[in-house]
Amino acid sequence: MAGRLKDTRKLSLSGRRYLNGQAIDGDSLLPCALVEQDVNFFPHMTVRETLEFRVSLKLGSLITTSERDSVVTNLMQQLGLSKSADTIVGDTKVRGLSGGERKRLSIAVEMISSPSLIFLDEPTSGLDSAAAASLVDKLRQLANQGKTVVAVIHQPSQHVFSMFDDLLLLSDGQQMYFGPVKDARGFMEKQGFVPEKEVGTAEYVLECISRFPRLDETDADAKERVAALASHAKSMQKIDLGLAEHDATDSSKHLSVVAARHGPRANVFKQFSLLMKRAIKEAFRGKGVLILKTVQQVTVGLIYGGIYKLGTNQVCGTGRREISYTQHFADVYLFDSLLTLLYLFDERRPSKIDMVLYR
Repeated sequence: MAGRLKDTRKLSLSGRRYLNGQAIDGDSLLPCALVEQDVNFFPHMTVRETLEFRVSLKLGSLITTSERDSVVTNLMQQLGLSKSADTIVGDTKVRGLSGGERKRLSIAVEMISSPSLIFLDEPTSGLDSAAAASLVDKLRQLANQGKTVVAVIHQPSQHVFSMFDDLLLLSDGQQMYFGPVKDARGFMEKQGFVPEKEVGTAEYVLECISRFPRLDETDADAKERVAALASHAKSMQKIDLGLAEHDATDSSKHLSVVAARHGPRANVFKQFSLLMKRAIKEAFRGKGVLILKTVQQVTVGLIYGGIYKLGTNQVCGTGRREISYTQHFADVYLFDSLLTLLYLFDERRPSKIDMVLYR
């Protein structure tokens, strides 16, 4: 829906997209943000530095330093990151932000361009109930400000579930329900599925669309239940797009949405400066790794010096070649950690490199 995927030999896309009731071209980009489930950040950069870097790179000379600081402050206040502004982001090895704060930072990074539509891929996965509720509450606030928030949610709590307005239930790719959240329980009850006592709506509807047998059900009964729900949901699917059927296939009446897909607004010299400063900060803040590399190099030098005594004859020349070969393989081994930077490039979708590279 965000227009990030293209037809390939291994992936075929089909369907229609509409914006405010009007069909849009398949290649059009919506003015939206896509927040992925796992986002890579540099672990030794603080929240403020991460946002300042991204704003400077994305907006470049369009804003002044004071305006950049104002944008960063507003983003942190909007996503509840003000208290963690000077905390490093961290990762699995470096202690930093909590899981919920990292999720909110990934949203803040995508909110720089102030998109009107926000897609989120499982934003609450890996979070405890309190962190998940806090995150969804921030999304609820964005929705109240006029943003359209579309999120994939797995096993939400009743509190989280109640914060959403509309619900689309899917089971094995089939639509089971689409409509207001408040009507979901009644819809399932009308289909003859009696809820157990003291079971929340979220848990109840997920149980209804599950292919696993419920109490007193066989595998055949479970398949029949899901098939009946899918059939009924399909018959009830009536979405008025305000268009005649022939209009949907008439390419002359399609809307071409141009949401600028461009790289950073900063010029090449500004980009180099920003990337260099970030690389230097990241290198010197990782003191443990820096010390380890220094010790490794000194140790290897002492070992080589103790093994070989070089002179000017032919035998010593052979020793020099052996040292050079050994040093080459040692350098590859000792500095292989530098290659981890390449993991930031997403090879699955080359069009995403401009977004991931500068994160």
